[in-house]
Amino acid sequence: MDRQCRLRLGDRFVAGLWEQSPIGPMCDVMWARSDGERVLLVPTPEIGRFVSAVYRFDRVAQVSMDWAWSGRRLHLTAGALELDLHTKATWGFP
Repeated sequence: MDRQCRLRLGDRFVAGLWEQSPIGPMCDVMWARSDGERVLLVPTPEIGRFVSAVYRFDRVAQVSMDWAWSGRRLHLTAGALELDLHTKATWGFP
């Protein structure tokens, strides 16, 4: 596994799922690595520019991305990263 995909205790992830945005529906992942580096994972350069205009990142990586949201479960792949999150209650998608 290369440096980009090596996870450690203390890594944090924020998945941005946008049904509507100025550039259309999109998804992105902010990865705050345990060493302090903030990496933005995006499927296109356009999404990277849009999100980076609002938030600061040390690095932007373009990766293949796919996600599914059921109201209680989010399954997201972003390159070699795979997140599978479950909730006890149903959440509305904002």
